[in-house]
Amino acid sequence: MRNNLRIMRNSATLEALFPKTREGVLAATLTQPDKWWFLSELAEYLGTTPSSLQRELFALVDTGILEQRREGNRAYFRAQKRSLIYRELRAIFEKTTGIAPTIRTAVAAFGGKILYSFVYGSVARGREHAASDIDVMVIGNIGLAELTPALRKAERALGRELNVTVYSVDEFRDKVNENDHFLTAVLKRPKQFVKEANVSWTQLLANKDAQKHKTSRQELNNMRQLIARDLEDACVAGLSADRRFATADNAALQAAHMAVACAGYRITARTGHHQVSLESATLALGKSAEGLTEYFETCRRKRNQIDYAQSRVASETEATELVTNAKHFYELIEAWIAKNHPKLVK
Repeated sequence: MRNNLRIMRNSATLEALFPKTREGVLAATLTQPDKWWFLSELAEYLGTTPSSLQRELFALVDTGILEQRREGNRAYFRAQKRSLIYRELRAIFEKTTGIAPTIRTAVAAFGGKILYSFVYGSVARGREHAASDIDVMVIGNIGLAELTPALRKAERALGRELNVTVYSVDEFRDKVNENDHFLTAVLKRPKQFVKEANVSWTQLLANKDAQKHKTSRQELNNMRQLIARDLEDACVAGLSADRRFATADNAALQAAHMAVACAGYRITARTGHHQVSLESATLALGKSAEGLTEYFETCRRKRNQIDYAQSRVASETEATELVTNAKHFYELIEAWIAKNHPKLVK
């Protein structure tokens, strides 16, 4: 376990904020907030001695950042969730030494062999407990045998077991197309991506997520009519915030399809069609649209909750904001078409 402290200290941000011992204690307790740590156990985990931790632990208890319980002569410590700064502190350590960064480092070593990897299950939903396995999916041209050494290193750093499922790109696509029960359930629920492939037209074509397509003014005018309808419907008085939000999101998606069509492509992805459409719109429009497409990707995830999971998800403020941004996105695309594809102007 003596490598754990070195793994945890690889963030210059944390080194600047906290003394080394405090950083290790906080990383261990905040990234496993339900676990009670016995003093000698924590010392072994951090690769140090119990005496070097005692002053730090009791200081953190005194300030309310950790809580303590005793069983006879044994003292146990864990994160104090009622601390006013618990959420903020945990967020800092999750971003720098937590589950996603650790697994991201593990899969990064395999480069292009891994196209996508994400954490799912109770961890992604934020409902895990101290004994929960971490469910990880890997999609690419790699086998479990090749992954295993890196995964074991990540397990030692996290103090948790990784439950990894590996699919080739072809098997993943086939199972999604067959509406495989397991994958359908996983893809509808929250995920934390630790590796996403850099999107290019070549890759989209190779993965059959897009095909070459020559658009026409008539096709674009049909899309324009859909966008106008959805933007108008999203402003109907009395409509729920959820429905306004979903309708405005559809207008933004149709606008993305316009940009993709003008670039000479049509999205054919069976998995993550909306996400691929937004990524492809960024390819077509360039970096200037990236902020908006990333915003719409966030909206897409919320819309999935509206369509498949629950009601009263969107607020009136969010719905109004999305209507405004969808209109702005559409105007941006029409200006781009006028400049780059004048024959396709309405």
